[in-house]
Amino acid sequence: MSWLSVLSFGSTRGLWEGAAAEDVQRMGGYAEHLADYVVVTNSYKRLGLKPLRLAQNFEAIPTGAFHTAHSLLDELAGAYDSLASRSRRVRGNSILTL
Repeated sequence: MSWLSVLSFGSTRGLWEGAAAEDVQRMGGYAEHLADYVVVTNSYKRLGLKPLRLAQNFEAIPTGAFHTAHSLLDELAGAYDSLASRSRRVRGNSILTL
């Protein structure tokens, strides 16, 4: 584990397919080398996805948007909430990926 925290935006809904899913394995490998890894995932409310904690330092947050334009706003709101909740406990450097 390192001092680096990553907030990533994407559309990796495969994270909700279970521990054996390729996305979980691949991204879990990334998380092993990070202090914190948060993935804000573009998803629609009708899918009913809930936030997941896949490891102590690896979290997936679905946007739960009603439509495409709303999804971008939800991604930004999810990112803000995630950063605000971590701002007091995370020390070191962070990066943002798209």
